[in-house]
Amino acid sequence: MRIPVYVDRELSDWLEGKAMQGYRKGGFIRHLLAERMRKEADGNAG
Repeated sequence: MRIPVYVDRELSDWLEGKAMQGYRKGGFIRHLLAERMRKEADGNAG
C-alpha cells in the first residue's frame, strides 16, 4: 500500500539528512507515523 506524504522544504531537507545517515525514507516515515498513531491512541484511552 502506498500513501503519499507531502512535506514542507524544511522537513524534506531533514529527511534527506537522515537518508544520508543511512535511514530509508519510507521506513523512517512509517516509523514516525506509527509512533504518532500510538501516542494518539494512548491519549484517547485515558
